[in-house]
Amino acid sequence: MARSAALVQQTGDSESRIVGYVEVAVRPEAADMLEFGPGLSTVELREFLARTLPDTLAPATFVIMDELPLGPDGTVDRAALPEPTTTAGDQGPADGRRTCARRALRDLLGVDRIGIDDDFFTMGGDSIRSIQLATRARARGVEIAPREIFELRTVAELAARVADKADQAVAAARPEDDGVGWMPLTPMGARLVEQKKIRRFSMFTIVDLPADIDEAGLLATLTAVVDRHDALRSRLVSGGLRVQPAGSVEVAPLLRRAGLGADLQRELDDAIGRLNPTKGVMAQFVWAEPDRLIIVAHHLVVDGVSWRILLPDLASAWQSVRAGRTPRLPAVPTSLRRWAHALLDEATTTGRMAELPLWESIVDGPDPVLGSRPLDAGVDVRATLDQLDVRLPASVADTLLAQLPVVYRCGIAEGLMAALALALTRWRRTRGVDESSVLLRVEGHGREEAVVPGADVSRTVGWFTSAFPVRVDIPDAERASAVDAAIKAVKQRLRAIPDKGLGYGLLRHLNDETRETLEQYPDGQVTFNYLGRFSVADTPRRLRGLGWTEVAEAADMVTEFDPDMAVLSAVEVNAYVAEDDSGPAVVARFGFPTGVLSRDEVGELVELWQTALAELAGRLTAPDAAGLTTSDVPLVAVHQGEIDAWQRNYPGLADIWPPTPLQSGPVVPVEAGRADLRRLPRAAGAPADRRGRPGPHARGRPGAAGPARQPAGRVRQRRARRVGAAGAGQGRPALAPGRPAGAGPGRPRSGAGPGAGRGPGRVLRSGRPAAGAHDAGADRPGRRRTGAHHPPRAAGRLVAAAAGAGPAQVVRIERRCLGAAGAPAVSRLPALAAGPGRGRHGRGLGERARRSA
Repeated sequence: MARSAALVQQTGDSESRIVGYVEVAVRPEAADMLEFGPGLSTVELREFLARTLPDTLAPATFVIMDELPLGPDGTVDRAALPEPTTTAGDQGPADGRRTCARRALRDLLGVDRIGIDDDFFTMGGDSIRSIQLATRARARGVEIAPREIFELRTVAELAARVADKADQAVAAARPEDDGVGWMPLTPMGARLVEQKKIRRFSMFTIVDLPADIDEAGLLATLTAVVDRHDALRSRLVSGGLRVQPAGSVEVAPLLRRAGLGADLQRELDDAIGRLNPTKGVMAQFVWAEPDRLIIVAHHLVVDGVSWRILLPDLASAWQSVRAGRTPRLPAVPTSLRRWAHALLDEATTTGRMAELPLWESIVDGPDPVLGSRPLDAGVDVRATLDQLDVRLPASVADTLLAQLPVVYRCGIAEGLMAALALALTRWRRTRGVDESSVLLRVEGHGREEAVVPGADVSRTVGWFTSAFPVRVDIPDAERASAVDAAIKAVKQRLRAIPDKGLGYGLLRHLNDETRETLEQYPDGQVTFNYLGRFSVADTPRRLRGLGWTEVAEAADMVTEFDPDMAVLSAVEVNAYVAEDDSGPAVVARFGFPTGVLSRDEVGELVELWQTALAELAGRLTAPDAAGLTTSDVPLVAVHQGEIDAWQRNYPGLADIWPPTPLQSGPVVPVEAGRADLRRLPRAAGAPADRRGRPGPHARGRPGAAGPARQPAGRVRQRRARRVGAAGAGQGRPALAPGRPAGAGPGRPRSGAGPGAGRGPGRVLRSGRPAAGAHDAGADRPGRRRTGAHHPPRAAGRLVAAAAGAGPAQVVRIERRCLGAAGAPAVSRLPALAAGPGRGRHGRGLGERARRSA
């Protein structure tokens, strides 16, 4: 690459993406780095950047050019950079696959244009939408799994993977997985049946029906969906579910036809009452004429993601029925039955059981009682449940959705959870409870396909939800930066938990041995569940206008579960993002038993939560906003305190890297232009002895042995070229300034004179360790090697002249140049030649220096 540039391009009112521009040139001196030539691909660029850049800072798309436009001063003319095209690279036999993947992406994300190199997650995708994308691609004949979307990310790479799959297909097909027969309950299902009173525990939606539909067409549509998704044909039996074959469930008895002007709330309550899991009645449908359909399903067989599968399937089935065709819905690659059996097996594996100490350490801690008393399963039942709904101000919601991924490199769920933990801490302190840790029970979608090798549940309907405890510690919730500490703590905790918490449910409910240990501890009085993002894009573009989309009335409806069903949490928070014509909105519902908490008490908690979110939004727009955490810098071993200090000292810090071999030489601390010679011997000890063994300064490199307190990292900044010496020479990751073209070890920047670029906190590096650390002629051909072996620290010392990014000259000095304390005595140092020091073993130095070497 001869030149490169990057721009932030606006793609919508509150959306943006990074566009990378690359000028390609073939240069002999770059041959040992990467073989970029005229055929440079964006795949190579992404692989190259992935080694050092976090996903959020990598360009979403690239423009490869023969020459970047330059201004009069020789810098890139950014105003003249072209717009990314959406057709570049569409050539050859992969065109059909690329077009299919691009259409599915554009349809799902609701954007008008998307290039083959645009990044799915940068364009607004997330884990739930990756499941939807896999489903839509499969409907177009393109087989791709959600986990592959996470790995590959772009249209071009996804199309290439599809081609590889086709080339590697084997003749022996996997036996069809029809999902029929007995299966164990999933962890959430096992927890539910322990309560006994679960008949009405369900989920529902209300959709609009096509204007030209009749009862026969409606029954044909519903039958096609019930026959495709085996969970809807299941029956609750002892220890699990039993699935009946397709065609065995008559749909007509499940459909009730209500007249004009029907009370939707009453019809919903009645439909829930007709559910009977033990008799195989897992779903109910109510046609509220003329154009509303209430769909109710027992929670044992559906979750939040399931509705994103069912509604498009209903629209697709109706499309076929209206056209006079028999509906043929896409197959389900992995049945719920196969998934449930795999989880049962996984729960007893050695690797999964090794997680037990982790979960014990989380739940075995303080969790002061919320409200007037602890929960009582016999008293605190659904009949006592009340709720408060809240909708965040648009300004706060827009800021959180747009800036959280940029500043803190996390999603809206982490932000909402962090604000909840902070609000709970403050709420307790107003009541005299001074406890800095908060134990939350967190729910996730649970479709972690990596746990079951070969599984693809992107089209599987069922209750996959996972629930696991998370402990967050916020030492000082009242300080101004508390919200910053809270979100970093939540982010770190969640990323440290394996498989997004799925293992806790396996050990708590599916393993008899570990169940006895974990059931002794409560897993949190407050439940938090982020349901995802809902928009019109959830329905594929080809199916829009056919009906079968959720209507606004559904948000105002309330489900009445079994009144004597026990409440599991003192506070239950369900949050989601809803998109409509006015834009995205963050909505949450706080549920609570009135015997434990009053409406005013929960109202105060809601206000504190909103206040914390407003503080977070303000923090995101602050000039010094910085959300880097240790999980963002996996290549180096540093503490959060160090990262926070660097972010304060160097605004715009983007990443921390380990040093390259060239940068792993001694670091000379400089204060106000003067080297601290007392620290020089330790900082500049010989990196290698005569036998080539790595010295102390090589130990921070990947693969090198040695204590972790050796220099282990460097900081990359977006703009600043100068960085400070914080931690240099003290066993901390060294901070290295960016180096312009032409600068290097032993070679000052063009035009830099003595002291150029120096200042407080300036860090200077010597060149390659071997350049000054070995005896100048010990290994040179034609010279006799001396028999004496000096200890590494006596083998040589380096002094860096402060004249640019690196030492202008490197001089080998003898022991007689050292003072009594072992540090170089400035008065005894040899004089340097007037000419530029370009020699590696004394060439270009003064005569006295050569004699010393």
